[in-house]
Amino acid sequence: MARAGRGAPRRRGVRARAAHAARAGARAERRGRAAAQRRLRHWRALRPGGALYIHTPNRWACFEGHYKLFWLPGLPRPLAAGYLALRGRPTGFLRTLRPLTLAECRALVEAAGARVTRVLDDGMNRPVGGPLWPLVRAYYLLFGVRPYVELVATRGKAP
Repeated sequence: MARAGRGAPRRRGVRARAAHAARAGARAERRGRAAAQRRLRHWRALRPGGALYIHTPNRWACFEGHYKLFWLPGLPRPLAAGYLALRGRPTGFLRTLRPLTLAECRALVEAAGARVTRVLDDGMNRPVGGPLWPLVRAYYLLFGVRPYVELVATRGKAP
């Protein structure tokens, strides 16, 4: 089997394009809104009736999954970099993070020509652990925050 060289055109089958589209949710968080819209246009590789599952950390969650540590939602980047440095974590990845809210994910999906058919919220009662968990859970319940944005979208605009 021949390997594609650096300048060779890339050929992708329907399954490869669908897998590429399925990874769009994780990338959306790191690349921002404009790049996410470009990525989500690839979802059209799904078969008619096919579904796209998106799972990404919520901007307002108290846990940063990439760094695996407690996080203060909405922390400005300079303070976040200082916090990471105090915790002994690298700060380079921080400037690529763009956590999204459910409303932002929904808008991106609809702008790409899809419709959200289901919003999952099973993670609300998933305990995180640690001494701050009761306080974090109270914050989630009080403000209606879900730790993760999870949704399923299908082709076509909402009726």
